[in-house]
Amino acid sequence: MERSEVISKLKSDGAVYRCQGLLACLTCDIRDEEIVKEIRKLTADHTVILGRPLSALANATLDRLGIEPYTGTDQATLEFIKNL
Repeated sequence: MERSEVISKLKSDGAVYRCQGLLACLTCDIRDEEIVKEIRKLTADHTVILGRPLSALANATLDRLGIEPYTGTDQATLEFIKNL
């Protein structure tokens, strides 16, 4: 996925697209400054998708990319970190 498409998905109004953007960051190892800024915004997004808040996936993405280690106790975030 192209970087511009990832940014577009991370900024999308649709939760599914934001989720796709986060997963694309992981699969394509995209971690530049603008991408990280958008991921950090999503750590406050409590929209639930597939039974989990997007904030959990955003925190796990930051952790798995080696940007910001997750030190919290949120079970959904810990599951994402373990399984991504």
